[in-house]
Amino acid sequence: MTDLCHSRLLVLIESDPTTSPRPAEAVRVAAGVGAWRDIHVQLCLIGPACALAGDDLGAFCDGEELDHYLRMILGRGECPWVITEDAGRTEGKDAGTEGRMWRRLTMAELAGEIARMNWVLRF
Repeated sequence: MTDLCHSRLLVLIESDPTTSPRPAEAVRVAAGVGAWRDIHVQLCLIGPACALAGDDLGAFCDGEELDHYLRMILGRGECPWVITEDAGRTEGKDAGTEGRMWRRLTMAELAGEIARMNWVLRF
């Protein structure tokens, strides 16, 4: 049996937020499960979903919902990941993200982090 207090869930979002409501649903799921505080939930954006790291969420499907639930996640001190092709990890505020914090990872770093997860949900 898995000890939930030490369990980790990765919510990996790859869907395009301009054409699909799936990214908004994934962020809602991450915020809801993370609210339990029994499971560490890590949000990760990859490919077209990296656009969610910007500040104009209203342009996406379910933009208001996205903004609300991202604020919940970030308000808990979480630092979502954004996967980039370029090498090197940077932490901090990206330009144009209204003070939102994002941690950039490469695909190789993501692979290592996935190995530490108990569960991965892919949207």
